[in-house]
Amino acid sequence: MSQHKDKVTGKWYYTGKYRDMLGKRHDYKKRGFATKKEAKDAEITFLQKLKGGYGRIKFEDLTELYNQEIAKQKKGATVKSYKSMQKNYLLPYFTGMYIDKITPLDISKWSEHCAHLTKANGEPKCSPDYIKNQYLLLYGMFSFAIDHKLVTENPCKSTTWYQDPNALPNDPPSKDNYWEIEMFYDFMETISDPFWNDLYEIIEGFGLRVGELCSLQFSKIFFNTKQIKIDCTYSNSTGKIGPPKSPNSYRTIEGTEYHMGILKRRYEAAQKIDGFNEDYFVFGDLTHLRPDVIRAQLEADILAAGDEFKRITPHGLRHTHASHLLSNPLIPEQLIAERLGHTIEVLRRTYSHIYEKHRKSMVLYLEERPQRVRKSKKEIVLSSECRPMLN
Repeated sequence: MSQHKDKVTGKWYYTGKYRDMLGKRHDYKKRGFATKKEAKDAEITFLQKLKGGYGRIKFEDLTELYNQEIAKQKKGATVKSYKSMQKNYLLPYFTGMYIDKITPLDISKWSEHCAHLTKANGEPKCSPDYIKNQYLLLYGMFSFAIDHKLVTENPCKSTTWYQDPNALPNDPPSKDNYWEIEMFYDFMETISDPFWNDLYEIIEGFGLRVGELCSLQFSKIFFNTKQIKIDCTYSNSTGKIGPPKSPNSYRTIEGTEYHMGILKRRYEAAQKIDGFNEDYFVFGDLTHLRPDVIRAQLEADILAAGDEFKRITPHGLRHTHASHLLSNPLIPEQLIAERLGHTIEVLRRTYSHIYEKHRKSMVLYLEERPQRVRKSKKEIVLSSECRPMLN
């Protein structure tokens, strides 16, 4: 701590050094005090604030601290995704800024800046959903800073991510990304390759995510109980197989005789391969199939099948399975949610288009009920025998 008098202005100022939580040394200095006592009191207040937390740090230092923390809590794919957003969109904008000086206006300007970044071909670099995810990451980083007494307020709390006022609202991702079950059956009639026929049948028949299908091994198939076990998935971010992201994704799924028959046939064929073991992948061998290969093949097969088949993604086969189950009102939501690895809330949100169809069907059902003849109020006349006695 030290206070000095400016020989030019005659005002007092304080100056000194401190270490932040990363051990980095920083200089501090503030001018403009009328007396030495005012400068000393202000310096004491400043140092007390530093003592309550870890001192002022810049955004790049917050990023380093935050990443150290999430590495202990998040999956590798999530950490990789966060670091990519930080490297490409957060650090280029906020590097050098002290985090306690970042305002809601800064957040708004940054989000709008990201929304207007374009690729070489003129297309936007960031989709609306990606811009939202960037904002949520930044929100989480400032919440971390509050928890560790680095700042007292979250600047993201007073604003939100940039949304193009001229953009049309997005439909739910699954709204059109599925077929009615009859169309799926018709499509399968066009598939002559046994490998791809089996693969499409298993994705749809069990309602699997593509990553779950890629990671399915023979050791996870129980032919005696007609079940498969889902406890891992392929991650596009890491290119590796690992645990599912959500606890609900861990599940055991019952299969029909038909679909278990497909798996049994593949198992018996795989057993004839030299070196076969139970850890072989159902759609692969010692190595698994990649989702991008499945996507490319499905696109080619749909194109070859004809114009009557609308384009869907491999995930659309899962939506086809879910939509077919939801069309049966006798099957409880909870059972469908468990089969898909969802909560009921996620099920309702993801397949809201199916519920909308059910609402329309419900009204039609009510319209078709036999209508009894109803008398209007004017036609209802109380007879003298049933009129109340008036005293």
